[in-house]
Amino acid sequence: MIRITKGHDVRKKEILDAAERLFGEKGYDETSIQAIIDHVGIAKGTFYHYFSSKSELLDALMERIVEEIRAVLDAIMERGELDALGRIVAASASFANMGKGRERLMEYIHEERNAHIHLKIEKKVIPLVAPYLERIIEEGNAEGSFNVRYPRETGIALLGISGAVFEGRHSHTMDKLADRQLIEAVFDIDERILGTRPGLLKEYYDELLRKLEVNQ
Repeated sequence: MIRITKGHDVRKKEILDAAERLFGEKGYDETSIQAIIDHVGIAKGTFYHYFSSKSELLDALMERIVEEIRAVLDAIMERGELDALGRIVAASASFANMGKGRERLMEYIHEERNAHIHLKIEKKVIPLVAPYLERIIEEGNAEGSFNVRYPRETGIALLGISGAVFEGRHSHTMDKLADRQLIEAVFDIDERILGTRPGLLKEYYDELLRKLEVNQ
């Protein structure tokens, strides 16, 4: 009998998928390597062929999220029907959706004892996202919807503000009303920094939500 084995990338993805699901359901500390192994249905040696530890597995998950962010931004920039305001709102909505189901994992990363993990992610995300925001802001300036003198620095500032305001958003106990208020607060601050009409980003966001409801 010929034994068919799964490809390296497929098996690695299965392990990552299982880990992310279990981390989301139980929390990082409460999920053992054995639980991940049992969930995937592999031998312990197979797991250690791909990852030397649970910490290394977490690093791989963070890398995957960073690449997911890159893919989201590329897709938004390719949408020719969006203006700069639309791109800002689409990016915000996409990032909000990316966080769903990952609340426990994000809680763990944002704990004080794990500041080194948080810092490691920031060092990857900021250089990745800043050029996209710079380009969007330059488009907004050209369209007349933004009034920004320093697009790149402003993009970095927007990232920092969003990170600070959304710090508490990672709690899995947060209700939808509080979540919505945080999003609206970020839009209000962004509007002031971008020099656009107050309430405009919220209007774009509400319209986007309406379109999503219609398409569901």
